Amino acid sequence: MAYFHELSSRVSFQEARLACESEGGALLSLENEAEQKLIESMLQNLTKPGTGISDGDFWIGLWRNGDGQTSGACPDLYQWSDKSHSQYRNWYTDEPSCGSEKCVVMYHQPTANPGLGGPYLYQWNDDRCNMKHNYICKYEPEINPTAPVEKPYFTNQPGDTHQNIVVTEAVKEEQKLAQTSPHCGFPRAPERKVAWKYNKSLT
Repeated sequence: MAYFHELSSRVSFQEARLACESEGGALLSLENEAEQKLIESMLQNLTKPGTGISDGDFWIGLWRNGDGQTSGACPDLYQWSDKSHSQYRNWYTDEPSCGSEKCVVMYHQPTANPGLGGPYLYQWNDDRCNMKHNYICKYEPEINPTAPVEKPYFTNQPGDTHQNIVVTEAVKEEQKLAQTSPHCGFPRAPERKVAWKYNKSLT
C-alpha cells in the first residue's frame, strides 16, 4: 500500500525516509510506467472537488549519493532507497539538474503555470534533500488478495483520516490487480505484492 502524506508540517527527504521505514515501509519506488500511471490515477482522484489536496510535491525514494556532480553521468547515479533495481525514470524536461540537488520529488503543482515541459504534474525533479515536501510510502499488503472490484473508490469511515483507495484496473497482463480489504495490490516482483493507501493528516 502507498500512503500519500500531506502534512501540516512537510518534511525533508531523510525525515520522510525514516517515517516510512519506522512503519515497516519505504519511500515509493516505481518499477515501470504502469506503476507511474497508477499513482497518477490515484492523485487525480484525490484532486477531484471535495476530495482534493493542495499544491505540493511528493518525495519518492530516488536519490543520488555524491555532492556537486554535474557531468553527463549524473542521471545514472540515482538509486532507490528500498534497493529496487528499477531503471524506470520519469524526469521533467531538462531534469535532473544535479549539482547540490540529490533527492527526487514527483511534481504535484496543478495550479502552477506550465513550464517548457508542460504542467508540473507527476514528472520527477531533483531537489535539495533538506527541502520540505509531502511524501509517498510503499508497504507490503497485510491481507491475502481476494476477488477484485471494478473501479477505484474511497472506503474511509467517519472520523478516519485514512482514505483507502481500492484500485483494480488491470495495468498489464502480468500485473493483475487484486483487492485485499480494504486495499488492493499487484505484483512488484515474484511473490511480492504491493497495495496502496492514501493517508491525509488533517490540519
